Amino acid sequence: MILSDYKSVIKNLIKSYILDINYVDSLYYLKVDYTTLPNIFLFFKNHTLCRFTVLYDLSVVVNHSTVFNKNKFTVYYYLASLKHNSKIIIGCQLFNETKVLSSLYNLFKSSIWLEREVWDMYGIFFEGNPDLRRILTDYGFKYNPLLKEYPLKGYVELKFYDSNSILQYVKVNDQQQAKIFDFKNPWKFFY
Repeated sequence: MILSDYKSVIKNLIKSYILDINYVDSLYYLKVDYTTLPNIFLFFKNHTLCRFTVLYDLSVVVNHSTVFNKNKFTVYYYLASLKHNSKIIIGCQLFNETKVLSSLYNLFKSSIWLEREVWDMYGIFFEGNPDLRRILTDYGFKYNPLLKEYPLKGYVELKFYDSNSILQYVKVNDQQQAKIFDFKNPWKFFY
């Protein structure tokens, strides 16, 4: 199929699900609502014009400028069609980590590891994933590392006292303050 026709075909078939569609550097970028993800992925995997049968990556971008942008996370799914030799990126936005995404485990078996990693690093929950547990951090770890919400010094430290020759855990008194991100963009006048 000719790539110029592909955009119109996708828009006509699932126009109620797509918020925006762009074609840049031989990739299609689709912006969709997170509640419609299972329907969209079912279409892209099974329709004869698409056949995107490989989910090869899943990534998350944290939008720190939540004052201007009400969406905290942008989740990107990367699909490939071996039959048509094409790739597509589907993105959706979430307000916070308490929003639940539907797992793609029933459609793409590779999503089980990708969703585990996103849940471990960002705290985004995937409903329907049969093995959603820590994959990169310890099981007792309470925070999500890529959100930078944990104290750098920790809560306790191990001290050795020479006078008694004992080791003792002592609570750390100088906890760091909560991080406040205030990024000033010097290039915003170019937009």
